Amino acid sequence: MDNLILLLLLGVCLVPFVVLIPTKMKTSFSLITTTIMAISGIMLATNVLISNQTWIYEFATSPLFGKIMLEIDKLAAIFLLISCVMSVLAAFYAIGYLSKMQDKSSLNLHLIVFGTTLFGMIAALILPNMMTFLVAWEVMSVSSFLLILLGYHNDNNEQKAEVLKQAVNYFIQMHVGAVFLLVGALMVQANTGSFDFASIKNYSGSPLILFFAFFIGFGMKSGFLPMQSWLPKTHSVAPFNWSLMSTIMINMGIYGLFRILLYTPSKKLEIGVFLLIISVMTAIYGIVNAAMQKDLKKLLAFSSSENMGIVGIGMGLGTLGVALGNNSMAFLGYIGALLHVFNHTLFKSLLFYSAGAVYSQLGTKNTEQLGGVLKKMPYSGSFFLLASMAIAGLPPFNGFISEFLMYEGFLKGLKDSFVSVEVLLLIGMVGLTLTGGLSIYTFTKAFGLSFLGVPRTEKVKEAKEVNFLMLIPQILVTILILSVALAPTIYFHIYADLTHIFVPPTESIEKLEIYALERDTIITFVFLALVGVIFAIRTFKVRQNKESYNATWGCGYLGSSPKIQYTATSYANYFVKLAAPIIGYKAKTRSIAPTDIFPTNRHFESEVYDKIEVGVINKIINALKWLLSKVAIIETGKTQHYILYAFMFMLLLFLLTFFNIL
Repeated sequence: MDNLILLLLLGVCLVPFVVLIPTKMKTSFSLITTTIMAISGIMLATNVLISNQTWIYEFATSPLFGKIMLEIDKLAAIFLLISCVMSVLAAFYAIGYLSKMQDKSSLNLHLIVFGTTLFGMIAALILPNMMTFLVAWEVMSVSSFLLILLGYHNDNNEQKAEVLKQAVNYFIQMHVGAVFLLVGALMVQANTGSFDFASIKNYSGSPLILFFAFFIGFGMKSGFLPMQSWLPKTHSVAPFNWSLMSTIMINMGIYGLFRILLYTPSKKLEIGVFLLIISVMTAIYGIVNAAMQKDLKKLLAFSSSENMGIVGIGMGLGTLGVALGNNSMAFLGYIGALLHVFNHTLFKSLLFYSAGAVYSQLGTKNTEQLGGVLKKMPYSGSFFLLASMAIAGLPPFNGFISEFLMYEGFLKGLKDSFVSVEVLLLIGMVGLTLTGGLSIYTFTKAFGLSFLGVPRTEKVKEAKEVNFLMLIPQILVTILILSVALAPTIYFHIYADLTHIFVPPTESIEKLEIYALERDTIITFVFLALVGVIFAIRTFKVRQNKESYNATWGCGYLGSSPKIQYTATSYANYFVKLAAPIIGYKAKTRSIAPTDIFPTNRHFESEVYDKIEVGVINKIINALKWLLSKVAIIETGKTQHYILYAFMFMLLLFLLTFFNIL
């Protein structure tokens, strides 16, 4: 195991040497360094999962932190495995995605911070001390901030300004979260005398205040309400490589919350109620806003917030089960949440891979400038369709498996709970159901507008499928998605073993769920066999007859303008009215008066905005701006004034000391 740590350090030490590599080989070199680090992480995680024992290693002694220990238990191991595998695929994708980029300095910076971001994630997962963990967390946050700036090399000054603005916005919000994590760590140290996560078990202060401090810190990273505003805006300007790493990084917030839940000694009922309510709100708010987007990356970003809400629903359900002594509900809630983290990483990565492939060919993320892309990019389009069905929770795909376990948990809870708890569980179940239905609506829109219909611009007609290097990660992720769908019991056993660190083994419920998943597997195979037979018959019949291609029947209308197709706005027109209390929507147009017999040309423009950002966050920011503008009067620029400030400060310290106040 010592050799694996050396391998990890070797990988991160090699990262900066990318500046010495010829431009054409830089991305390949980055893949090598990423793979070296990832292999060490994968092997460390695998050893822990197979041996079923926590790995502890004394790494070094520091004057600031004392003994720096490394520790990997089952919880850290599963997140480490996901992070390393998906980071290698993202690095492989970068070879094709960044192949056209010739700006050497920007490419160097991008590849260096890409590797450093992975190192920060690995380090955060293997450091059990909260202070060293925060150092790794900072490395991850700063590196990912620099990763966003790849788009700053653009010649368009307006786009440059937007990239910089959103990168700084991300940087500030991540550090607000880090401050709350630091506050939580200091509270634990002041009460227990230790910075170790495990010392939270001995915390004798208010567990609710401590949990809320950590929830804000970790929830900021994962995009829980009301801390989700950075997600869509940052994704809209960041490169697709960053979006792929962000899909992995938001899991770090979930890891932190699971870690805190593992050690929190009491108040499980209150924490469970809070988690369930805030998670339902997060999931619904995320998917409703996703449904309104025409920017494909913003849509996927809001969807990430929605899926973190789904994970939170499982966490809340599990925590409630522990508090109520209902082990079946607790087990199903936690295992559903943990498995959904893995599932979301898979299908969201596949969606970003496919969307990135489209962007690399067409240079746009706007669904209203696409249409008909499936004919030009059949592989990327098919992968996007499969991932859309998976993220919508449709059987037999992997998203259905994890959500099915959560539904089972709700049903177990409804049998043995008080009326007040039953009402809460019903709200949670309805919220999860509503989220699933809206997810189908959202991704029907995303796939339909982008890949079906006829091309809305001439660029689409010239598009072609991406190179094989960009398709390989999509193929591999698809295989993983199908493996969960076709062999769910294997993943159930892996995650059941992990869930036992939260809940004692429950043999009866586990046997019941395995039986249900085995039946689901049989139905899946029958369904796929039926699809295969129908497709084979269709292919045979088509080959028997001469193929002919015609325009889709237009209900007797012979016009061929792409403008008659649905737009993102018109598709969601009726939904806007239903979701008005949740979403911010503005439309600019001049209505046609009854007396306007021959109407002139009209212009219609709509805008969707984040209501929480505008109504809450922006007001806080404006208040801070006002306060800082008032404080700014002390910045006179005159040296004598600054000397006076220093003298007054020393005088204040003297008086406080003299009167024994300090």
